[in-house]
Amino acid sequence: MQPDQAKAVESILNNSAAACKRLNEFTAKVFRTRGGRIGSGMGGRFARVSPQIKEYFIGRASDVAILRDALHIARGSSFVEAGKCPDKCKSKACSHVGEPLNSNGNRERITGPETRRTKKASYQANFGGLVRMLKCDSPKARKIFREVCKKNDTVWNFASFIHRNLPAEEVNQYLKSDWIKVAEKLGLREIPTKQSDLVENVRATGGRYRAVLRSLA
Repeated sequence: MQPDQAKAVESILNNSAAACKRLNEFTAKVFRTRGGRIGSGMGGRFARVSPQIKEYFIGRASDVAILRDALHIARGSSFVEAGKCPDKCKSKACSHVGEPLNSNGNRERITGPETRRTKKASYQANFGGLVRMLKCDSPKARKIFREVCKKNDTVWNFASFIHRNLPAEEVNQYLKSDWIKVAEKLGLREIPTKQSDLVENVRATGGRYRAVLRSLA
């Protein structure tokens, strides 16, 4: 990172909280969405609400992309390689190099190879979703997720951001046996049989449980 870039990043990080506060104040004054609900025997209920930023994540997109791409491959998907374009493009003129293909070989973006579109849809659009990209449905994917999170603080902070705001995603990211290990390392004496109760007990210990999750092999 160049000195000017590092300075810009530092400035963004130092001023983000204040910027979000001012934005919230502005939207509270200017933007109003009128919502309502009419129910049988309940009359009408109306509320005036405005959008508010409760939390934010700032980090290098290229770091997060490391995990995104690794999990994409772990799911049996791939990327178009130079000289191997399904459209038989000439290597120097091919614009499809790096384009994601799903496990069936179909393109994930409209910019992918034309020969890899399906009859039902122009493209699959399952690549790179901020929540979807973290999902792990195999031992291989879970291993990759943990290895990358251990090595890369930005990736771990991004995953933690998602899991703080979408708790169910955190539950699904780990196996029950993982939650049991965390509970034991935290010194919990009782290990509930029901996973939901187990997770609730672990979370009740405070945010430190996430550091234990990160340490899992």
